[in-house]
Amino acid sequence: MIRHLLKIVWSRRRGNALVAVEMLASFLVLLGVLTLGLFYLDNYRRPIGFSYRDVWRLEVQTPRRFGDSAEAGRAETVRQLFAAVRSTPGVFGVAGGSPTPFSQSSSSRGYDRQGRRVEYEQAWVTDGLADVLGLRVVRGRFFSREDDAATWEPVVVTESLARELFGDEDPLGRNISGERDPQGEPEPERRVVGVVTAFRQEGEFDPPAHYVFERQRIDGENAALRGDLLVRVAPGSTAELEERLVRVAQGVARDWTFRVEPLSVARERVGRFYLAPVIVVGLVAGFLAVMVALGLTGVLWLAVTRRTREIGLRRAKGATRGDIRGLVLGEILVLTTLALLPGVLLALQLPLVGVLPVPGRVFAASLALSVGGIYLLAVLCGWYPARLAARVEPAEALRYE
Repeated sequence: MIRHLLKIVWSRRRGNALVAVEMLASFLVLLGVLTLGLFYLDNYRRPIGFSYRDVWRLEVQTPRRFGDSAEAGRAETVRQLFAAVRSTPGVFGVAGGSPTPFSQSSSSRGYDRQGRRVEYEQAWVTDGLADVLGLRVVRGRFFSREDDAATWEPVVVTESLARELFGDEDPLGRNISGERDPQGEPEPERRVVGVVTAFRQEGEFDPPAHYVFERQRIDGENAALRGDLLVRVAPGSTAELEERLVRVAQGVARDWTFRVEPLSVARERVGRFYLAPVIVVGLVAGFLAVMVALGLTGVLWLAVTRRTREIGLRRAKGATRGDIRGLVLGEILVLTTLALLPGVLLALQLPLVGVLPVPGRVFAASLALSVGGIYLLAVLCGWYPARLAARVEPAEALRYE
């Protein structure tokens, strides 16, 4: 039976070739859309590790150059800025950080440690960040004044990084520094003082990654604000509080520029940034699917019309309507298999060469759904021509004698 179907497909190879190419293109585009979509869905169901509701980002832009006198007073300006914002009615907490959530900027690091390559993202934050963002500390503590006298650098890490470096051992007090920094110099000791559950800086669509918080001090002679302020405000706060915050900050640092953005607004912007490629490629996949459907239906319809005599003879020899319907659908399934085979072989090479940035289970599900989707499209397109072929009566063959 399969051999006979292959002969039928080969006998109309010119018409089938274009349909097969369209099927292959549709499969590859659909695979890309589903892989990206399922990857985002898999990320979305994971906890991001912080709360963005009722948290505003007070963006700070400082002058590019400072004179000696301005530099000397910068530390005091930073302290006054934090104190002024913290004392503003409607503000429940304030912290500094760089980068901040939904900022679409990141700082990553990779180094060799004990024969392994360790990579993580990092941020420099002040002591109050855990309270402002609602970070869940599961081991140890977050940064505090206890770290002022430390002769080493305190860090807070995510559970995934702690597990990657130390397994089931207690990570508190352990050094996470590599043997040497990227410039080849010995690294300072960086001890773990706390562990948080997770932290995905760009929110729900951001892939899970190891994360390290490093302490940024806003007191002392060398205090400086690195990045922006994160402000936890009262629920339901309006634009009036935004304007008040800018006025308060501007009163402390007249030469600096400030802008307020709720993290919920920044989250929506980042979400659109992540989803835009899925929507665009999805539209392309939909267009290709329509083209394949029209081309496939037309080819099968024409084939049924031209094969009326053959189908009539088959009916005269005892073939049932179900047999004829199965013959037409079998032909389209063989054509679909021949079109998908090179695409599937090509897709299977991606995990082997290590260029696939998604988990294997996500890619496997995407591949299975893509293959199933193309087969389903082929069957739907072939169903009506198959019904037309099944309606041909044996007497129809006499017209072609």
